[in-house]
Amino acid sequence: MKKSLIILATVVVMNFTACYSQSTPESFGNNLFATLKTFSNSNEQSSYDQFSADFLQKDYANGCYKEIISKGIEKGVDWSKIQFIKYYHKEFQKNGKKYSSGVLSVKLSAKSDYKNFAFYTLNIQVGQSYYVLKCNDKWSRDTNPIPDDRARSVLDNIAKDWVQ
Repeated sequence: MKKSLIILATVVVMNFTACYSQSTPESFGNNLFATLKTFSNSNEQSSYDQFSADFLQKDYANGCYKEIISKGIEKGVDWSKIQFIKYYHKEFQKNGKKYSSGVLSVKLSAKSDYKNFAFYTLNIQVGQSYYVLKCNDKWSRDTNPIPDDRARSVLDNIAKDWVQ
């Protein structure tokens, strides 16, 4: 019972943090990393609930979550041991709405030969918070994280390709 209350309190606090303190792209990137770190390689409802709290479209969040979890299982990722490398972002406006493109670069602690994980996002600002509209993931065997110049190029492409 005590363990359940601690888990529930942690999920509530993390949901509150994810929903209400994403006022900058940097804080959004930090919250997204914190959410990924809570994943386990199962379809736990609490992990999904936390992840979907960062999304506007629940159906899209479910598909994205399931894809990341299934790839994590396949690649032997221990989500609790991932390490934050960097969050790159670029802000832009279209039709009076504020967007950001982002790349969260993470070092993996996996049983397989995958060393890095990059999570690409297109985010929209709603009120004071950013929420993911679209996402994509890239798993790498390279021991070096994504280079700065390549990350910035990807941010430009996200803005150009995903927002029409």
